[in-house]
Amino acid sequence: MPESNNRQDSVRHYIKRDTAQARAYSQAVITEGGRIVWLAGQVGAADASGKSLAGDFEGQVREIFSRLGQTLEQMLIPLSQVGQYVV
Repeated sequence: MPESNNRQDSVRHYIKRDTAQARAYSQAVITEGGRIVWLAGQVGAADASGKSLAGDFEGQVREIFSRLGQTLEQMLIPLSQVGQYVV
């Protein structure tokens, strides 16, 4: 059975940073018509000052959530409004 032709096309906005683009992905994609934000590629190998976080799981998690928060701030969305995390 063919898909319905009544489906609205979604509008997408991309958050692109040089480091992500060098690896061919976007930090975030926002789809309108439900306002879903897809985040990708957040890693915590080093903190903001460049200090390695190898072997520091809690430090890596803090750094990842800090980076998630920074990306969401660009879209004027507070981290507290995130409804679901999938890891």
